[in-house]
Amino acid sequence: MRESRISKKDIRSGYPISWPRFLGLAALLAITLQLSGCGSVLSRATMDQVDPKLSPETVLNNPKAFIGQAILIGGTILSAENLQEGTLVEVLTYPTDRRGEPELSEPAWGRFLILYPGYLDTLIYEQGRRIVAAGRVIGERTTETGEATRAFPLLRPLEIKLLSEYDTGPRIGIGLGVGFGF
Repeated sequence: MRESRISKKDIRSGYPISWPRFLGLAALLAITLQLSGCGSVLSRATMDQVDPKLSPETVLNNPKAFIGQAILIGGTILSAENLQEGTLVEVLTYPTDRRGEPELSEPAWGRFLILYPGYLDTLIYEQGRRIVAAGRVIGERTTETGEATRAFPLLRPLEIKLLSEYDTGPRIGIGLGVGFGF
């Protein structure tokens, strides 16, 4: 085993000691940031229950065939209403990106109803807010809109997350600057 010694020249120049260590730490940091940016909006425990092959579009066509299965939906809230049985949230769903966030630039797929078993503040869960939810299909519920009666898939949520207007995914910024204060 070879013993390495650090001379005063190595300490003054810094190059032979610090650059390899710095590059290794920079690579480790870059890998860590890359992996952390790829995570889902919802928790891993919830996402492990979701069937990645089952799209909301498929469930919309025949909700009764998928009762008991967990799916991921993302979209915008159309309405939220507190009822005796809980809070009913109507969501216009869109395709989601790999993190689970709704891609509002794509055409909408259709409406889902989420029946949360407790109270949700309808001033927070207001129309137009972006939402991501994972839930189990528990059937369908008919609603009346004007003169038409329509049936929509009904979900019991496993996890719900409201997205802020400014939460558009991971952002990484590196910069140098000089500052001073008084």
